[in-house]
Amino acid sequence: MKTTDIKMLNASIAEAEAIIEKITRLRDTLQEQYDNKSEKWQESEKGEAANTAIEELTGALDNLESAKDSLGNVVSEAEGQ
Repeated sequence: MKTTDIKMLNASIAEAEAIIEKITRLRDTLQEQYDNKSEKWQESEKGEAANTAIEELTGALDNLESAKDSLGNVVSEAEGQ
Protein backbone atom coordinates (compact mmCIF):
# COMPACT_ATOMS: atom_id res chain seq x y z
CA MET A 1 0.00 0.00 0.00
CA LYS A 2 1.29 3.45 -0.87
CA THR A 3 2.30 5.95 1.79
CA THR A 4 -0.39 8.32 0.49
CA ASP A 5 -3.00 5.60 1.02
CA ILE A 6 -1.85 5.08 4.60
CA LYS A 7 -2.00 8.84 5.22
CA MET A 8 -5.53 8.93 3.81
CA LEU A 9 -6.57 6.07 6.08
CA ASN A 10 -5.02 7.76 9.12
CA ALA A 11 -6.89 10.97 8.24
CA SER A 12 -10.11 8.96 7.95
CA ILE A 13 -9.47 7.41 11.36
CA ALA A 14 -9.01 10.89 12.84
CA GLU A 15 -12.26 12.03 11.22
CA ALA A 16 -14.06 8.97 12.57
CA GLU A 17 -12.74 9.74 16.06
CA ALA A 18 -14.08 13.31 15.80
CA ILE A 19 -17.49 12.05 14.68
CA ILE A 20 -17.55 9.48 17.47
CA GLU A 21 -16.76 12.21 19.98
CA LYS A 22 -19.58 14.46 18.70
CA ILE A 23 -22.14 11.67 18.70
CA THR A 24 -21.04 10.53 22.15
CA ARG A 25 -21.55 14.05 23.51
CA LEU A 26 -25.01 14.20 21.91
CA ARG A 27 -25.98 10.78 23.23
CA ASP A 28 -24.74 11.65 26.73
CA THR A 29 -26.66 14.94 26.69
CA LEU A 30 -29.84 13.18 25.60
CA GLN A 31 -29.32 10.50 28.25
CA GLU A 32 -28.88 13.13 30.95
CA GLN A 33 -32.03 14.94 29.82
CA TYR A 34 -33.93 11.65 29.76
CA ASP A 35 -32.69 10.69 33.22
CA ASN A 36 -33.74 14.08 34.64
CA LYS A 37 -37.34 13.66 33.46
CA SER A 38 -40.04 12.09 35.56
CA GLU A 39 -40.80 8.40 35.34
CA LYS A 40 -44.20 9.31 33.93
CA TRP A 41 -42.55 11.26 31.10
CA GLN A 42 -40.06 8.45 30.47
CA GLU A 43 -42.96 6.04 30.03
CA SER A 44 -44.80 8.41 27.70
CA GLU A 45 -44.61 8.30 23.91
CA LYS A 46 -42.03 11.12 23.91
CA GLY A 47 -39.98 9.35 26.57
CA GLU A 48 -40.02 6.09 24.69
CA ALA A 49 -38.98 7.90 21.49
CA ALA A 50 -36.12 9.59 23.35
CA ASN A 51 -34.99 6.26 24.78
CA THR A 52 -35.11 4.67 21.33
CA ALA A 53 -32.99 7.51 19.94
CA ILE A 54 -30.43 6.99 22.71
CA GLU A 55 -30.30 3.26 21.99
CA GLU A 56 -29.90 3.90 18.24
CA LEU A 57 -27.09 6.38 18.86
CA THR A 58 -25.37 3.82 21.08
CA GLY A 59 -25.64 1.22 18.33
CA ALA A 60 -24.30 3.67 15.76
CA LEU A 61 -21.38 4.47 18.05
CA ASP A 62 -20.60 0.76 18.40
CA ASN A 63 -20.59 0.41 14.61
CA LEU A 64 -18.42 3.49 14.13
CA GLU A 65 -15.92 2.25 16.72
CA SER A 66 -15.77 -1.11 14.95
CA ALA A 67 -15.23 0.57 11.57
CA LYS A 68 -12.50 2.79 13.04
CA ASP A 69 -10.80 -0.26 14.55
CA SER A 70 -10.97 -2.06 11.19
CA LEU A 71 -9.33 0.90 9.48
CA GLY A 72 -6.63 0.84 12.15
CA ASN A 73 -6.06 -2.84 11.44
CA VAL A 74 -5.65 -2.09 7.73
CA VAL A 75 -3.09 0.61 8.54
CA SER A 76 -1.21 -1.72 10.89
CA GLU A 77 -1.07 -4.44 8.27
CA ALA A 78 0.04 -2.00 5.56
CA GLU A 79 2.77 -0.56 7.76
CA GLY A 80 3.98 -4.06 8.52
CA GLN A 81 4.56 -4.88 4.85
